[in-house]
Amino acid sequence: MIVHIQGRIINWIPLPGLDPSLGERVMMIGATAYGHAIIAGKPEEEAQQEAERAMYRVAFSVNF
Repeated sequence: MIVHIQGRIINWIPLPGLDPSLGERVMMIGATAYGHAIIAGKPEEEAQQEAERAMYRVAFSVNF
C-alpha cells in the first residue's frame, strides 16, 4: 500500500502471513502507521510492528 505523509511517498509491503481479510481500511491504517514510523527514523522491523499494532487495535479492539 502506498501512503503520502509529510510530502513523502511511502510504500508499505505487509509481512507474509498478515490476514488479508482485515480489509482495505484496516490495511490503510497499518500503512499509515508504518509510514509515520519510517519518517520518524525507526528501523524496518519496528515500523512493521507499529503497523500491525495499529491494525489489530482497530480490527480487534486490542490495546497493547
